[in-house]
Amino acid sequence: MHQVDEDIRIGKIVADFYDENPFPGFDKNKYVTREDLYKNANIYSRMLDNQIPWEKTILDAGCGTGQLACLLSVKDRRTMGVDFSEESLAKGNEVKERLKLKNVTFRKEDLLELDSGDERFDYIFCNGVLHHTNNPYLGFQNIIKFAKKGTYIVIGLYNKYGRM
Repeated sequence: MHQVDEDIRIGKIVADFYDENPFPGFDKNKYVTREDLYKNANIYSRMLDNQIPWEKTILDAGCGTGQLACLLSVKDRRTMGVDFSEESLAKGNEVKERLKLKNVTFRKEDLLELDSGDERFDYIFCNGVLHHTNNPYLGFQNIIKFAKKGTYIVIGLYNKYGRM
């Protein structure tokens, strides 16, 4: 089997898994008001929300079900979440619609085929995603195309200390 065919096969297996098991899972009934985004956020997400100035632009690459993208969009920040799982993105869009979040958008994209076009962001997050691809370096190269001068980029990879 050629490497390209193998990459496509593996990508399909991973996409099917996340369509069957949207991640991170959450109870949509816990998100009734915008304040619920804060109440249900983990310490990392709250820290980011406290540190990022209002009116900045944010890319959440591999956003999964979109809770971080939704949370960060509240303070007049334009936030885009990108993921390849339709089911995960559907959950993010459901929260977006329910809470009438105007500054967050979601796009179905594979990080290995991601094209930035003219879009550039002040902050880029990619947490727990690249190491699940068959070409993390290509994924990283595609993500940094969205950076402008002075962009902060946070890449989270699973490692020995990552879950401590």
